[in-house]
This record gives sequence, C-alpha cells and structure tokens, in this order.
Amino acid sequence: MCIFAVGLFAAVSAVSPVADEIVCEGAYAGHLQGVDTDGTNIWWSFTSTLVRTDLKGRVLARTEAPRHQGDLCVRRGILYVAVNRGRFNQLDEGISSVTAYDAKTLAVVRDWPLDLPFGAGGMTEKDGRFYVVGGLPATVEENWVAEYDSDFRLVKMHALKTGFTLMGVQTAAVFDGRFYFGVYGDVGDPPGVLDCPGDLSAFVRHTGDGSMGMLRIGRTVYTARHADSADWDTNATTGRLMRMRRAKLVADHDFCTGKTRYDPKRTDLGLVRVYFEGEGVRGWHDAGYTLRPNGYEPLFWPGGLEVFVSVDDFCRRTDVPAVGIGGDRSYGVADLVRAVRRCAVNDEAFAVHVPGLPADVAKDAKLSAALSAIEDECARLGVRYDAPEGGRVGLLKRGENHEGKQL
Repeated sequence: MCIFAVGLFAAVSAVSPVADEIVCEGAYAGHLQGVDTDGTNIWWSFTSTLVRTDLKGRVLARTEAPRHQGDLCVRRGILYVAVNRGRFNQLDEGISSVTAYDAKTLAVVRDWPLDLPFGAGGMTEKDGRFYVVGGLPATVEENWVAEYDSDFRLVKMHALKTGFTLMGVQTAAVFDGRFYFGVYGDVGDPPGVLDCPGDLSAFVRHTGDGSMGMLRIGRTVYTARHADSADWDTNATTGRLMRMRRAKLVADHDFCTGKTRYDPKRTDLGLVRVYFEGEGVRGWHDAGYTLRPNGYEPLFWPGGLEVFVSVDDFCRRTDVPAVGIGGDRSYGVADLVRAVRRCAVNDEAFAVHVPGLPADVAKDAKLSAALSAIEDECARLGVRYDAPEGGRVGLLKRGENHEGKQL
C-alpha cells in the first residue's frame, strides 16, 4: 500500500498552547467511539461520521461512513478505523474489518477484513503492529486483544484475565510503550481503563474516563466524553429522527495514577439470598433472568429486571424476585459478581434461585463455581450471604448442604 501524505501537516506553524477542554465543532448521529491526534490535528469517530479538527475543535474535514465506525488511530498520514457491520457482544457474529483513510482528506484508501470472534470496536498501533479490541458477551470472563502485522495478518490473540467488563473493551491507546484500554461500567463496577505493559502480560484496572477515547498532546492526556446536547435531526439515509451528539476532550491530569486503582472495598452492606427450588421454600418468584439475545445485557442493565431492592424492604417482603441460575439457563458468573458489588455499594439485596437441592450443586461445575464466586465476593465486601436452612434462612457454608453434610 502506498503511504499517503508522508510528513502530513509538517509545514504547519508552531501550535499554540492547548486548552484543558477541547469541544468538537458540530453534532453527529450515534455517539463518540474514539479519538486520536498527530499533535496538530484531532480525529473523531462518531459511529457513522469521521471528523478531523484542529486543536481547538474547529472542523477541517468530515465524511460519512457506514455503521459502525469504532475507535481509530493515525499513523504516517493514514487514519485506521476499527469497523463492525455485524452484531456486537455476541461470539462469532461480528463482521469486522479495518478501513484505512487518507488522514487529511478522509478519502478511503483500503479495507482489510478481519476474522475475529468478536465485533471490532477499537484499535491502536505499537512498533508497527496493530492491536484490535471489541465487545464480548457476559459469558466471557476475560478480554481479548488481537495483534496484527502491518498487513493485518493475525500474529497472536492475547487474553486479559479481567473478568467480564460491560460490552468488552471500547477503546485503545499507547503512551510511552504501555497499552491503555477503555471499558464501560455501572454501579459497583465503575468505568475505567485497563493499564497494560507492552507485552500485554498483565493489567491494572483504574477508575475514570477512557471508554470514549484517549489521546495525548505533549505530555497531557485527554479523555473523550459527550458534551451536553439535546439536538435531534432526521437521518438522510433512513429518514429516522436521531439523537445528535456533541463531544469534547478534557485534560486528565490524574490519568491512571495509583489513586484511581479499581479495588472494591469492604462495606458490610447488602444482602444476597439463595433459594433452592427442590427445597419447596416459598418467598421468591422467578424474575426470568437470562442473558439477552445480544449477549451483553447485565443483570442490572437499565430497563432490565427489577431484582434489586433495599435490604430493609427485602427483609419485610414475603415474596421477592429471584434470578435463576444453573440447569439450562444462560447466565454469566462475572455478571453475578458485579451484582454483589452493586449490593455492597447501594446496601441493596437480590435473590438467586438454583435448581434441585443443595447436594445437586456438585453435579453442575459452572453452578458450583458461580455460587462460590458469589460467596467469595460477599465475604470480601462484607455482604451478608444467606441460603435456606429448614424453614428459616441461615448461612450456607461452602461444601455443606442445609443439614451441615458435606456436598
């Protein structure tokens, strides 16, 4: 491939100091997916629109592109964008590629199809290799980073043992030889950044912004986010009324410092109660929990099941909603751990019901692992963990059934 515009923008005069906040001019359909800079220009990806601005956010070029344009990176005058035109957050249902654009004009240069187990959503480059990330379902309790050579031939698939993060990894950046991956979050499991060494052998998770993009100008790291906007417009292609987003960059002077490390603390709040269907215990009704068809809606996704109530209300009720796990139900263990964290933060309660009797747990390896993970997280955060014992509720010790016999 010919390398276009070598030394792009090299003749531009010295850049004036950059403000702590840079607002991108205009409003765009979809939402902000990623950003990058060459120190003189900034590129913004808005799902179906790519924009180039100066360092004050003034638009210099823009182009419409098919959904779903993801995070991007600029190298040697070429803009590379991670693209998925299939489903996100579901294994083997993405239609992924990397599209290259002339960084100045935003004209398409080339497209490389990618054979990935996830829908490509973000990318970066380091030492001539490209790294692509994307969305994964709640059943996958790690995140994958696909490493490619300069012609997008797969070199290695790296696994980060992060546990489930909401919709996988959204964005990627490299500063001083280290990788930074932006992830979404929720109550008890905040959004943040995975900070990894250059060989991707480990990670530290920090809280903070990064899921909409990260870049560095000089020595200052900026994180992207939406600016306040209530704009609506009609999509020229579909004729549908769509929300138009504005975006900005904010200087993050504490980016990935030790003070922001994600480490849930003991709160001694919250309650998790376990019911066994085979016990005939009353006091719960099936809330119908299962992973959604798109594979990522967590237990407490907005608009989802209302299974979390205050501890006081939970203890007063004679009938509570309970989420079913085990058997042929589809559920994510890490999703349940995140639910425990929510209870620890909000002093809330939720109930779990499992098939059969306590002694049946040992026959289902995933169910046994799920209950162990729930109990471990409860113990770590001080959340009360209860299970039925005869006609009353008592603590179920791991390895024992309700009569104290070994499973």
